[in-house]
Amino acid sequence: MNKENAALAAAAEWFARLGDETADEAERQRWHEWLAAAPEHAQAWARVEMIAQPFSRLRANAPPVCSRQALLEARRELSCKSRRQALRLLGVGAMALGGLAVLGAALPRPAQWQVLAALTADLRTAVGETRQLELDDGSQLSLNTATRVKVDYNDELRRIVLYDGEILLDSGVDRRSVPRPLVVDTVHGRVTALGTRFSVRSVGGQTEVDVFAGAVRLAPVDGDRTVIVETGESGRLTTRQAAGHGSAAAAREGWTKGLLIADNVPLADFLAELGRYTTVKLEVESRVSQLRLVGVYRIGNPERDLPLILAALEGSLPLQVERAGHDHLRLIAK
Repeated sequence: MNKENAALAAAAEWFARLGDETADEAERQRWHEWLAAAPEHAQAWARVEMIAQPFSRLRANAPPVCSRQALLEARRELSCKSRRQALRLLGVGAMALGGLAVLGAALPRPAQWQVLAALTADLRTAVGETRQLELDDGSQLSLNTATRVKVDYNDELRRIVLYDGEILLDSGVDRRSVPRPLVVDTVHGRVTALGTRFSVRSVGGQTEVDVFAGAVRLAPVDGDRTVIVETGESGRLTTRQAAGHGSAAAAREGWTKGLLIADNVPLADFLAELGRYTTVKLEVESRVSQLRLVGVYRIGNPERDLPLILAALEGSLPLQVERAGHDHLRLIAK
C-alpha cells in the first residue's frame, strides 16, 4: 500500500472508530493528534468525509472538533433512510453475487470497507466483548471481540457481512420452499455455507476460515477459482485467491466458551491473539518471543483475566512482566 492509500485507509478506520457509540474523549484526542501529524492525513480525512456525506458533520479543514452530537445526528439521519437510499447517497452500487460494494474510485477497497462498516454495521462488539444471538432462520451467530457485522437477509439470499473481527456461525435450515444460500462476505470474498458450523476471521490481508462441521465454499472477489473446505479443515481467502490451509484450529471456536487455547504456539502469536481482547499494549522481548506455549486460558472477563494469564505465563515460562508505561506491558527474559 502506497503512502496515499495508507493515509486513506487510516482515515476510513478513524471514521469508523469515531462513529462507534463507545468512542470517548481519549479516542477523539488521539484522532486530533493523527489528523495534525501530516498534511496527507487531513487530505485523506476530507476525502473520506466527502464520500460519507451527508452522514457526517465533521470537517477536516476546520479546527478539528469531533462532536458526539454530530455523530448522533448522523446516525439518526442514516436510520431515517432506507438502506438502498443510504447506499445510493454514498455512491454504492448494487452488490452482485461474489461482488463487493464500491464507494467510489477515490478509496482503495479496505478503506471503502471501513466507511461502509461505520455506516451500515448493525451488530458490534467492543474490545473484550463477545456476543451470541439466533438469526431469523435459526442460525446461531457468535461475535468475537472488536467485531462489526451486517445481517442482510432478503428474498434471494441469507447474507452476513463481516467488516472486521471474527464470527462463528452454526447454520440453520431455511424453511422456504426454495432455500436461500447462506453466505458470509468479507473484503476478500465470499464464504458459502454448505450445511455447516464454521468460523470466519477477517485479519490483515486475508480472511481465515475454519470448518468444524459440514463444508464451505470459498470464492475470492477478484478471482475465478473456488475451493471447498471440509470438516476439520481450514482455508484462506485473499482478494485474488482461495486455498486450503491445513487443519481447523480448536482455538477458533474456544473463544465462544470464553477460552483462549494455545496449542504449541509461539509466545508472540499468543500475545497477538490476547491483545485483541484488551486495550493494554502487550509487547514481548525477542529473546522470549518464540518460546512455545501450550495451555487453556479463561478470557471471559478480560479486565479480570488478563492479570491471571500473565501471572500464569510468568509461572510457566522463563520470563517476567514489567510495566513500560500506562496500559503498556512488556514480557522480558528473566
